[in-house]
Amino acid sequence: MNILRSDWHKKLSCASLVELIAQSATDSDQLYLVGGSVRDLFLEKEVSDIDFCLEANALSFVDRLCQRHGGQSIEHPEFGAAHWLYTDQSFDFTQTRTEHYPQNGSLPITQPSCIEDDLGRRDFSINAMAISLSPSSWGELRDPFNGHSDLKNNIIRVLHSNSFLDDPTRIFRAARYAARYSMSLETQTRHFLNQALATIQLGKDISWQRIGRELCLILQESTVIQGWMRLESWGVIEQWFPDWSTASSLLQELHSTANATSFVESCWGLLSALLPLEERKIMEALISQDASCLKYWREIPRYREQFQILIDQATHWAEWGFLLETLSEEQLIVLEQLEKKSHSILNWWRKEGAEQSSSLTGKELIALGCPQGKLIGLALREAK
Repeated sequence: MNILRSDWHKKLSCASLVELIAQSATDSDQLYLVGGSVRDLFLEKEVSDIDFCLEANALSFVDRLCQRHGGQSIEHPEFGAAHWLYTDQSFDFTQTRTEHYPQNGSLPITQPSCIEDDLGRRDFSINAMAISLSPSSWGELRDPFNGHSDLKNNIIRVLHSNSFLDDPTRIFRAARYAARYSMSLETQTRHFLNQALATIQLGKDISWQRIGRELCLILQESTVIQGWMRLESWGVIEQWFPDWSTASSLLQELHSTANATSFVESCWGLLSALLPLEERKIMEALISQDASCLKYWREIPRYREQFQILIDQATHWAEWGFLLETLSEEQLIVLEQLEKKSHSILNWWRKEGAEQSSSLTGKELIALGCPQGKLIGLALREAK
């Protein structure tokens, strides 16, 4: 099949640069457009994230591009990969390779190989297609796993029975793609997923950090709720995260109200608050490398505990004010989802409490003999 003979360039955000790259390729390079780029071309979506692979040395090819057209090369020889930075664009080039996994969940060991082997190491058939950009085979599709057919039939299918065991993060990517493109798991793929759920031990066979990165990607999608519900319907939440069994409805409410810029952080705070203390400490590794998410992860459960105490014991609105004035709007929204009893309290805070002020001034306190410094601020807060 040749798909680049008509208006293919209209679907690429930088088609002229892709053609420029292709013009530098020879038949011996065996240059291909691969992965998500090909998938999105077939789905008639704008392709902005463009990846290339070639059977020749990727670093040498990018050096050739720099010599002919300028730009900058960033090389990663340990992965056989290089980035070409040209004007305001960045393109990734890797040498085709094969791989094997020493054990479940480990990072793969790779070595150079042909395009068919390279496509065979990918996650799903819809991402295992390549389009040749070499002169003699320009536009020809390589589709050894029938990814084009699966795209037309809205199916997510892995390439072999050990796919999820080799890389359990593929489970989360399956949910993300299934939600984004309104797809379903192929029957055998669902069977392989169930085997992985029963076999893989989180934190042992796969690190919490890798899981956290995949969950963050789901939370960043516009179809986040659908993605999360895929994880629920496939049994991933029940098997691996049983304490999050009630999370989907809370996330849905949060998604409809929270500021988009802090939605991901707010989600992590909500999820943290649903965990027992010991689980929370262990699973903190999910977002340990993201300071803003970690802040919400630690603070929301603590604020929730204070909320619960005040709900039972507070006798005056001022007791609520001391806590609520320290919280951001996003934190207030998360707590409102977690503690339904607090709706009337938060409603009061938004309409009246946050606007409360005191007629007492710092000058008056000084005149009364209060020493200048932190004590002034504390006294004004007490008065408020």
